[in-house]
Amino acid sequence: MVYYFTSRCGQYTIYMGKDKYENEDLIKYGHPEDCWFHVDDLSSAHVYLRLKSGMTLDDIPPDCLVDCCSLVKSNSILGCKRSSVYVVYTRWQNLKKTSDMTDGQVGYHRPHNVRRTCVDKNPGIVRQLEKTRRELYPDLAKEQTDRLDEIRNEAKAKRRTEEKARKLLELERDRDREERSYDRIMREGAMTSNTGKTRRIRRDFFLVRSIRAVGLTYTFLARAVIHPTHLPIITASNIYIYIYKNYMPPRMRLLPKSSRMISCSITFVSFCPTHAPLGMKVFQSDVSRWINM
Repeated sequence: MVYYFTSRCGQYTIYMGKDKYENEDLIKYGHPEDCWFHVDDLSSAHVYLRLKSGMTLDDIPPDCLVDCCSLVKSNSILGCKRSSVYVVYTRWQNLKKTSDMTDGQVGYHRPHNVRRTCVDKNPGIVRQLEKTRRELYPDLAKEQTDRLDEIRNEAKAKRRTEEKARKLLELERDRDREERSYDRIMREGAMTSNTGKTRRIRRDFFLVRSIRAVGLTYTFLARAVIHPTHLPIITASNIYIYIYKNYMPPRMRLLPKSSRMISCSITFVSFCPTHAPLGMKVFQSDVSRWINM
């Protein structure tokens, strides 16, 4: 039989065995969240406090700590007669039980994790706890097994969530790395040359400051093709290009230079600004004067 009490905080369960023989089962079938209390250097009951998952000894509310210490003091033959006693408490997992120990006797795996506090006689608190006492006959072994299974399932779910988040982060990094890479652009197999294709130029037109309209043809080259009529330019975005004039219909030569419809071709030679000759930069006025020659 196990005695269960409700703490004054209302959120924590306190329990203890009826005698020292039942204490053996409580020592054996505790939960990882349990905290064990005992009067220091005196014979007393073993009182347990079931904490919330993830809580530590530092997280125990002060009122709840006083409840457990007062209850364990009142259930000590010698301790209940004294005005104050020292109570030790530690996690259930820190309890050590060996075959040479008597019933109710325990040791500690890590003595430095055992805490010690002084408690005075509090008959009023003990009476409040006694009013909440319940006598139950739980299957301690089954309850412990169920709790351990629940903890393992929670750990597995957490690992799956973390693994999924890690994979999503890796995919996002790979996608960002691919978008920033020039590998897709600088593939020689996807490049074409404009050699011998200057006569088959598609004439498009757009407005330029001092030029009414200029036709453009965009051709991607694997290597630079130098021509006497080429005019090298480094654009504002550091793209090294060549621009050159093509055929101009005779009727357009009769028009004023400011109104001429001039057909030109722009060849993108390289996306790397280091390929451009040193100091080779032509301003818009130079381009306009060169086209209208």
